[in-house]
Amino acid sequence: DELARLNTRSRPRDVRSLLHRALDAVDRLAQTRQVTIVCDMPDDPAVVLIDPTAGPQVMVSLLSHAVQQLEGGEVRLTLVSAADNVTLRIACSAPRHALASSLIDEVVAELIDRMGWQIICDTHAGSGQMISLRMPKDRPSVLVIDDNEGMADLLERFLGRDACRVIQATSSLEGQQIAIESAPSVIILDVMMPRVDGWQVLQTLRNHPATMDIPIVVCSVLNDPELAYSLGASLFLPKPVSRDALLESLRQMRIL
Repeated sequence: DELARLNTRSRPRDVRSLLHRALDAVDRLAQTRQVTIVCDMPDDPAVVLIDPTAGPQVMVSLLSHAVQQLEGGEVRLTLVSAADNVTLRIACSAPRHALASSLIDEVVAELIDRMGWQIICDTHAGSGQMISLRMPKDRPSVLVIDDNEGMADLLERFLGRDACRVIQATSSLEGQQIAIESAPSVIILDVMMPRVDGWQVLQTLRNHPATMDIPIVVCSVLNDPELAYSLGASLFLPKPVSRDALLESLRQMRIL
């Protein structure tokens, strides 16, 4: 029943932060079982599509089950970043023997499948197990809610087609629907739009559970940043917006 109610919405996120949280969660268990966890992670961000609810639980469960394979020994984590995916390898090795239980239970396997991840299991010759968890990468997505259709083209030129995925919504209602359904990395919102203005859209998005935490940049010819911030805007950019100002705002929100 809980899985049926879970509405997975994956968002780009650095998988290293999830691993650090999972390591904190299983640290006491590892000490109790005298298991050493060794990590090999890249220095650069490894951004993949992660559901904010299911993703952390998958990581904690995989590490917990890996530690429980052993009474003494080592769990080695290796994070490898490729062009279109990031692979986490979890290898268990024991000085004496490994327990017979699997690293993956039915619920975790279901969550992995829902997020579009792939997992490969391999039993070591001798003792222990290794799994490889493959997670697809995605570019950050920028939703532009602006009745000026040229705004999205301008942002694509500023950002470069490979840096971000730009999504255009030319009406307030369309923008709200896309934001709720696709959970973009950031929303750039105009104020002067027909029927429903940007101030109303901003309040609606801030009050909706699916969009309340998404960074929103109000970008308008109406120079009223104090009002924008009071309604929940993350940043305010006056029009006409420059490339440098846009890139700096995205860096502040860690989109780039």
